[in-house]
Amino acid sequence: MELSRGFLKDILQKRFCLTISELSDFLIFGLNPHHKHKMTVTTEKEGGKLTIFAEGKFTTTAAPELEKALKSNIDGVTELVFDFEKVDYLASAGLRVLLSAAKVMKKQGTMKIIHATEPVMDVFTFTGMADALDIEAL
Repeated sequence: MELSRGFLKDILQKRFCLTISELSDFLIFGLNPHHKHKMTVTTEKEGGKLTIFAEGKFTTTAAPELEKALKSNIDGVTELVFDFEKVDYLASAGLRVLLSAAKVMKKQGTMKIIHATEPVMDVFTFTGMADALDIEAL
């Protein structure tokens, strides 16, 4: 695993503290928590239905992007659909965003996750969320 000089310097100088999720992202992917990890989020709203398409790695540092898209579009939504066909990693921060959305949608309508890839389904299964959420595998 190759580490950047600046990243090592930050660790040595103790300029930041890693969360468990950030440490996990780093150990699994070698991802520097100082860098934004590419996750593309697009939304499509038709009447009361909001579909959120996500692509990439749903890491700790990428989760706020999805959360922002969700919060800016959730008002008046009665049907929320997450399309995870192109998501190949889901961190615990992503689970938190999804649980938060489920809590809101329990009051407003329905929520479904579609096209969940095998690695994402594994996370849902291992955490027990596969039974708690409406999920369709790819």
